[in-house]
Amino acid sequence: MNEEITANKKYKDTLFRMLFKRKRELLTLYNALNGSHYTDTRRLTVTTLENAVYMGMKNDVSFIIGSTINLYEHQSTVNPNMPLRHLIYFAKQMSSYVDDSIYSSTLLKIPAPRFIVFYNGIRKQPERQILKLSDAYRIREDEPWLELKVQFININAGMSEEIKRSCRTLYGYCYFIDLVRRYRKWKKMSLDAAVDKAVMVCIERGILKRFFIKMRTEMTGMPISIFEYDAEEELRKEYRHGRRDGERIGERRGERRGKSKGKIIGIAQGISQSLINILESYGEVPDELKAEISGQKDINILNNWHKISLNVSGVEEFIQETNL
Repeated sequence: MNEEITANKKYKDTLFRMLFKRKRELLTLYNALNGSHYTDTRRLTVTTLENAVYMGMKNDVSFIIGSTINLYEHQSTVNPNMPLRHLIYFAKQMSSYVDDSIYSSTLLKIPAPRFIVFYNGIRKQPERQILKLSDAYRIREDEPWLELKVQFININAGMSEEIKRSCRTLYGYCYFIDLVRRYRKWKKMSLDAAVDKAVMVCIERGILKRFFIKMRTEMTGMPISIFEYDAEEELRKEYRHGRRDGERIGERRGERRGKSKGKIIGIAQGISQSLINILESYGEVPDELKAEISGQKDINILNNWHKISLNVSGVEEFIQETNL
């Protein structure tokens, strides 16, 4: 078992999807979430839309059990648009679930949907929260005509431990991701080396042992997306999103202050906030430092601070490197 696992960043299958496409593991995860005790995998029907991509989005896992259809999604970056994405997924699922009977005079019964997002990104988030489709509406309504709720579950270390205790596969998945991140951050390993090392350690410690042995012996060379475990890339995403948000804010303010100046101010604010989010992923950020970053309007300086933030091990080192 000396073959090295290669972490291909091109999308094929995420590790989450690979683990939970198996009925037994999926049933265990469902039981852990719902406090149920199903043991017969024949009661579960997998409905994941294989190879179905819409607007660059792909559903991780979906299945029907009892009278519910459950859509599970893994996310390594914060995405407030998950309710809208799940609406699209659900509509796609129902279009394949129903037939011409949708036009009959008899009420067509469909399974009740349950939408879950498992989050293990580096940006601090609460352990549980509910994301609502109505939060995206341009107008606020007390009783929206269409609502969709997504349960957001943070599965990072120290979060949702009861679920992980009940589902050892989810525990192993989180353990593996944490190992990769630690090797990347503290050992300064390449992504490929960190993944390979983490696989070996998990096998030695009996964590997802069968799965990883099979992956090494039968799947070496096959593309597996470890993209979501690359902390540096996640931070770069955070920066890009912050800049784009800042540009939009700046364009709106530019109508009042002069378009060019307003846009620059907005970009600076977006980069400042994303930089603070990056630093918070390392630990607590002093209020004085936050104020210093937020007050900086020079985009070149902010960009330089951002580059430094990607190459430090913590907030203290960032302060030393920037003399803040």
